Amino acid sequence: MVSREIRWTIATTEDKLEVLFNETLKIAAVFPFSGLKTDIADARIQIVRGFKIVSRVRDRYLEVLKVWDTRNDHNDFSLE
Repeated sequence: MVSREIRWTIATTEDKLEVLFNETLKIAAVFPFSGLKTDIADARIQIVRGFKIVSRVRDRYLEVLKVWDTRNDHNDFSLE
């Protein structure tokens, strides 16, 4: 099994959320194709409380593309 590091491409959030996100992403790093499929190749969505974390699987790391607060207008959500 490949050991993947987690690389954030966005600024991190509050400490408590960061801990929750990192715990979720550690699991996703071990099981990279868990979560919801997206239209982007090798990208998955992990749901953590009221947030969606969009990450892409790379050979040696998990790349966090976006963190979305689902309490916001869903029409504003885009993976581009």
